[in-house]
Amino acid sequence: MSGRYTGIMSLLAIDVGAGTQDILLYDQEVPLEGSTKMVLPSQT
Repeated sequence: MSGRYTGIMSLLAIDVGAGTQDILLYDQEVPLEGSTKMVLPSQT
């Protein structure tokens, strides 16, 4: 075991604004253009 991390990176990014919530689910094995993206109305 070399101590080097070789795992796959995943990221959940959420941006809550005045009008919408933007959500991006990024997986290193999927091209960015194929990542899951959602734009939802903000809870006001």
